Amino acid sequence: MRTSVIVLFLSFLPWLLGQLPIASETAWRASCGLCGIVQLIDVSWFMKNAAGTPTTKGQSILGALGFVSVACQFLAATGYLASTQFVFVAGLIFLLYVSVHNFVLLLVVGLDDEPSS
Repeated sequence: MRTSVIVLFLSFLPWLLGQLPIASETAWRASCGLCGIVQLIDVSWFMKNAAGTPTTKGQSILGALGFVSVACQFLAATGYLASTQFVFVAGLIFLLYVSVHNFVLLLVVGLDDEPSS
């Protein structure tokens, strides 16, 4: 549920920053930076809570991909990736997929695979 709420509020971030008297590119870069920070906290929290508990392979893969997404957000925020809008939206779509994946795991036990230790 935490990731779902993160997606909900982060989706408004570019619009909110766009209301400020700053350049559009600056608003998108700031959005990527804030999204990266929030996503890093979310992935770190998952890794901390998942330590020592069985997780599915899908959750392990999504955790690793989360760090890749965070790196892309930070690269876009610093200007090393030019397509800040694409990176921001791709990060939101990734977080939305994580939310749906976790919700499906709550509904259907054993859909992904057996928990690995």
